[in-house]
Formats: sequence, C-alpha cells, structure tokens
Amino acid sequence: MNSLSFYLYLSKNQFIMKTFMFLYHRVGLTEDDWQYSYYVLRNITFYATKLHCSRIQKSYDDFLKGMGFTYLRRQRDEEIFLNGRYKEVIAYEGELPENVTIKGHHPNLIRGYSSEQKNATYGWELYFERSLNFSLYKKEYWYPEMQSLSPDWDIFSDIPVSCLHSQMIDHL
Repeated sequence: MNSLSFYLYLSKNQFIMKTFMFLYHRVGLTEDDWQYSYYVLRNITFYATKLHCSRIQKSYDDFLKGMGFTYLRRQRDEEIFLNGRYKEVIAYEGELPENVTIKGHHPNLIRGYSSEQKNATYGWELYFERSLNFSLYKKEYWYPEMQSLSPDWDIFSDIPVSCLHSQMIDHL
C-alpha cells in the first residue's frame, strides 16, 4: 500500500487555498522509496520519477479541477475513525461536472476530509454510478498519518534540475 505526501494549504471557506498556488503531491512507500511526484505551480506542473521528469502544460487550477477538488464545499464538522482513533475533521462535499473523469469514468460525488486547522488532508472519496461495464462504485484515498504542520516551502526550492530543463508535454 502506498503512502502519499499531499500538501494542500486550505483557506477558511474553500478546500484549497489559492493564495500561494503551489502544490506538492508524492506517491511512495517512504521518503526513499517513492514512485512519482507532482510539483504544481501557478502555470506549470512537473511530473518527476526517479528516472525522468516531464513538464506538463497544466496550471494549478487545472490540476485541482482534474482531481475534483475545486467543486468541494464545506458541509460540517465531524469525527472520522483513522488508525484506531477518532479525529475531528471538516467534511467537504461536491458534485462534479460531466467533463471531470477518472480513468474515463465520471464520479458523481466527491467528499474530502481535512484537519480542523485546514492544513492537512486526511482523505477523499469519489463515488461513481454503477453500471454493467464499470464495477467501481467508490474510490478512496486515505492518509491517516498526515500531520497538521506548518508548510515546508523549501520543497519548491528542491525541484530536480532535470524538471527545469525538461520538454513540455500535453498530459500524462
């Protein structure tokens, strides 16, 4: 099972804060055994693996829209059970427009859960319509180890040089 570092800096009324417009997303088992990272900046995204890096013509807003996050609205405060204990969270929910797809399928609903301090994302869920051709009903992403810490802005000073010199591609 992969862990994920996902730094989402959250504002008072929205799920994603747009003031800084930086996002770092890493998928991997440990700090040394990661699979890939996204460095999302205002107008460009870098996709890095251990072997190469690509520059993607995808803005901060486009990246978040593609994941469905811009459609989330705060619903309520609640508790969720993670790693054997309850955590106080803010629950968000939203319906996605038809043009948002995940692996070619449209999720009807997205739910997200952030820390009360709004600087850590514990998870999100995507709900799909059932059909004969597509057996997936729900896709979940949970990060129970996510800690509510001050942002580490130095991560954006360490974008690999290979990313800065990479060729532009349309998408992955």
